[in-house]
Amino acid sequence: MSTQNINPEIVMFSCGGASNVGQIGNDAVRALDQLGHGTMCCSLAVIAQHPLAVSKAAYAAKRVVVDGCENGCLKREFESNGLPVDVHFTVDSLGIEKRHTFDYTEDQVAAVASSIRAAVQASCKEPQVR
Repeated sequence: MSTQNINPEIVMFSCGGASNVGQIGNDAVRALDQLGHGTMCCSLAVIAQHPLAVSKAAYAAKRVVVDGCENGCLKREFESNGLPVDVHFTVDSLGIEKRHTFDYTEDQVAAVASSIRAAVQASCKEPQVR
């Protein structure tokens, strides 16, 4: 697997919550980073206002925020810190039921990664309004 980033302007953040869907989202974002479809950045560092992470988030051409569930905690944190979210994706939108276990399959991770990538590609075709 290549670790060369093909799209350094796309910065991805994941929830990593204490459930299967949080972990699926985190694994999917990590896989997309490893495949060169963007750069994963530490979400907690942004929320904690670490200067390097905030700068990376602020100057990204496209910020992709992946939440595990419809609660959208990470998206709300970004917005409350004045960081726009260009692409928001929730893992449970694919019909994966949120459970407080860590049992999930690589097929679920692959399906989520594919859906995130499709959402990012679709957003690149839309006119950008800021």
